Amino acid sequence: MNDSFSFMGVMYLDVFFMAIIFYSSAIPNMVSQRDSYYREKASRMYQSAPYALTFGISEFPYLVAYTLLHCGILWGLVDFFPQDGYGFWYYACYFFLFISLLTYMAQFLAAAMPNQQVASSLGMAYLSMTANVSGFAIRPQDIPGGWMFMSVWKSTSVSGAPDNSSLSHLAAMARLSWLGRAARNRHRHAIEQAFMYWLAPIHYVLEGLVVTQFHGAKTKVKGAPGFPPGNEPTLSRFYTSHWDDSFFGGKFVWSHRFQNMIILVAFILFFRFATFYALERINYSTR
Repeated sequence: MNDSFSFMGVMYLDVFFMAIIFYSSAIPNMVSQRDSYYREKASRMYQSAPYALTFGISEFPYLVAYTLLHCGILWGLVDFFPQDGYGFWYYACYFFLFISLLTYMAQFLAAAMPNQQVASSLGMAYLSMTANVSGFAIRPQDIPGGWMFMSVWKSTSVSGAPDNSSLSHLAAMARLSWLGRAARNRHRHAIEQAFMYWLAPIHYVLEGLVVTQFHGAKTKVKGAPGFPPGNEPTLSRFYTSHWDDSFFGGKFVWSHRFQNMIILVAFILFFRFATFYALERINYSTR
């Protein structure tokens, strides 16, 4: 089981940290071009839509070339589980989508924020929050749900309602009010965590990498929790199946692989349109 965790850690850290490098390098590049864009736009030489489009297209050859070079070297160094040749292309596709997403997110923040420091800080804050609920540090089924208030309500008394006496009634109501506020705070925090889980691009990348690299792998997972000795599941059964006793509680499944790619493309398109809007509406030039 430790070997499979090592493979997941390699995939997660490789994609996440390489994307952060692309993010960090894209911001100063965009900021350095912003002042000249403001001048040319004021002289009616540039328009926002063509500029945003060409700035995105110009990154494409570098992203593709680096994806093929990086994934080719990684594939030769790491002994991933073979899947009849398609495993490499799935990995390269998710790698390309994620580094593209963070590159274009960096361009958007560089266009929308007043300076490089603010853009870098906001982006890294977003990435650090979403990384905590991506499914790697905390499994999806272990992220708190929204049932805290109901459990607190039922625990106020054995019968489910306060006593009839006025004193005990007031005490129970005061206790219920305090518990209710605490429960609402926990409930709000749980909703925020679950909400951030679906807003985390790295979650879709991690799910896609896990299900595409472990699908069809026949290696037995020794020491898998919930499975007796002699009845160990395969890597494919333990990590990519829809059963509740799988490692991810049925949240990471093979059938989601193309859906995750579409969601990542939607993130990319959102940041491209957001970059265009920021270039069109926001101007930090000083006279």
